[in-house]
Amino acid sequence: MRLFAGLLAVVFFLIAWIILTLIVIKNGRNNGDIFVNLFFLLGVISFTIYSVQVGEILFILLNGIASILAFINFYYIPNKFKKMKKEIKSIEMEISDNKE
Repeated sequence: MRLFAGLLAVVFFLIAWIILTLIVIKNGRNNGDIFVNLFFLLGVISFTIYSVQVGEILFILLNGIASILAFINFYYIPNKFKKMKKEIKSIEMEISDNKE
């Protein structure tokens, strides 16, 4: 019965996370904070390593899949510096046009 409860928790957890990841992929971006996503990714990877060391198959499965989903979510964080560089360049062009 304890294993069934654990498996049920894994199923519900992964369904929710997969839905959120699919939304991020569909939108093509993750609007979350880069540091929160980075720490979450590192935490889940650490839990996966720990699960392998302990030998708990249920947690190896959960944390392994969660690591993949966390990496996908981290990948879709927009490059804010690239956007900032474009904005600076457009402002510089406006300034140079106004000088002429």
